[in-house]
Amino acid sequence: MIFMMKRKLLALTALSTATLFALAGCSTPGNTDAKAKDSTTTEVLTAFYPLEFLTTSIGGKHVKVTSMAPAGAGAHGMELSANMVAKMSDASAIVYLSGFQASVDEAIAQVKPTNAVDVKEAVQLLTFGEIDSANEQAHDHDQEDHDHEGHDHAHGDEHADEEHEEHEEHAGHAHTHAPGDTDPHFWLDPSRMAKAVTPIKEALIKVDPANKADYEANAKDIEEKLSKLYDSFKTGLATCAKPTAIVSHKAYGYLSSQFGFTQVGMAGFDPEQEATPNQIAEVGKIAEAQGVKVIFTEDLINSKTADQLAKDLGIRSEILDPVESQANTAKDYIAVMTDNLTKLSSAMECTK
Repeated sequence: MIFMMKRKLLALTALSTATLFALAGCSTPGNTDAKAKDSTTTEVLTAFYPLEFLTTSIGGKHVKVTSMAPAGAGAHGMELSANMVAKMSDASAIVYLSGFQASVDEAIAQVKPTNAVDVKEAVQLLTFGEIDSANEQAHDHDQEDHDHEGHDHAHGDEHADEEHEEHEEHAGHAHTHAPGDTDPHFWLDPSRMAKAVTPIKEALIKVDPANKADYEANAKDIEEKLSKLYDSFKTGLATCAKPTAIVSHKAYGYLSSQFGFTQVGMAGFDPEQEATPNQIAEVGKIAEAQGVKVIFTEDLINSKTADQLAKDLGIRSEILDPVESQANTAKDYIAVMTDNLTKLSSAMECTK
């Protein structure tokens, strides 16, 4: 009897053990499937935040996007780690803008990735000379409007206007670049940002054709959002009483040339460049002559100079985000650009 009970106990133990193994075996395929699913995710490296935003928007759930420029860090003078350069060889695609970040250009030349997407041609960059000309035309148009309001200026006032224009030319067009060099900040014009959608979409379809329909649908969706954003800027900046924006980082040339206001940079297009005392003095004269009430600075650079100038002039300083990095991870490109529009519209006293 005891022998029979022992046999039943052993049988139950064996059954329990077999059941555990069976359950474990049932979970193994699930884990394998999960790993297989992860392994089929398209790995994409992007050079800086606006390209990360577009790639994530287009790729959706099918892509894992890693930005080579960390959130909250400047993209201009970024240096790549050896680990990041090594990742380039394994990435399904790399999205970048040639001529903007020297370290990225050098790494791509070294690694020679098979699917590197340079958006430069698609976004149709303008030279600094072309952008400066557009700003000058906008200023001349504003000056004409001002002149039509009253023709009886004293000779001294005319001389002051001429002197101001000379100061504005030197301050707004600081010689920190050659006129033939291209301005990389295309993403600050929503219509140019939209031009980068197609090459990114095509690159994702090339490496993952099975999800072509999703990529095309997502691309159409983000293009529509960028179109609405562009329309908001066009309406919001259509009529401005004081169409001059003084900025610490001369990044807004595409935006100003597209929407008809004048960008005056305290220094050049490089955010790390310090404004000289002469440039600061000239910018101060422009602010007073144009009745500017706001000097714009940025989150990621030292705002001491801009803040001090604003204090000296009795006006205020505010943050305007060039969106080359995601300074606030709670807000995406669309949200930050919408905030920028609100600030520009208020500072330049624009009406719809």
